[in-house]
Amino acid sequence: VIVASGPFSCSSDLKYEPLNDMLDYVREENPDALVLCGPLVDAENAFVKRAECGGLTYDEVAKVVVDKIEDKLFKDETIRTKVIFVPSIRDVTLDPVFPQPAASLDAYVSADAARAKRAFSASNPGTFTINGIVFSACSHDVLKHLSAQEISKGFVPKDRLARLAKHVLTQGCAYPLYPPDASACLDARYGEDLTFKQTPDVLIMPSDLKTFAEDIDGVVCVNPGRLARGAVGGGLAKIVVHPTTDGQ
Repeated sequence: VIVASGPFSCSSDLKYEPLNDMLDYVREENPDALVLCGPLVDAENAFVKRAECGGLTYDEVAKVVVDKIEDKLFKDETIRTKVIFVPSIRDVTLDPVFPQPAASLDAYVSADAARAKRAFSASNPGTFTINGIVFSACSHDVLKHLSAQEISKGFVPKDRLARLAKHVLTQGCAYPLYPPDASACLDARYGEDLTFKQTPDVLIMPSDLKTFAEDIDGVVCVNPGRLARGAVGGGLAKIVVHPTTDGQ
């Protein structure tokens, strides 16, 4: 599984060069799944802020982005990768409210790709299963918000990022912070949708903080970072799940 989190274009342009590089890498690796955490069209992009998108609407920019994904992954029969889209409140084509429902696949891919079951849409936060492994993903930067509010006394584990992630697991909630950060766009009426219905095997938590992958109480917590960081490219995560000793 390859996990990449937006923005997918540098903040100073709309060329989506990091996305193109990532798709080339996916073609080389040919993973079972590609998890894309939004935003596809970032509200913080300089051109998006000025509504200067080359004469295109925001929805049309998103369509151009998705067409790139389809051209490189779905139209090549040798590529088996399935794509899972996780929305973001920073995406200007979606309602900025958290938690977010799964976006309609019509907003992302062509009808042919949807019928072929090559693309799927998850909520934010969302839980899905890949080949028996339970994944949960939240595109909101909960780690950064927790970091700003955490207060501790006495002994504190040295690994701060793992400690922040553990708050999410021990409270069984994708956003265990109230009152929320001012940028959270949290609708408390739907707070129940923030709770984990089951403990995931892998928890994907994209954040502006340092990337990491940690086993916390039997759950692999991963911050893949951002595919684009400001005016330069960023990083992604590759997750390999090995079979157990009994072959299951």
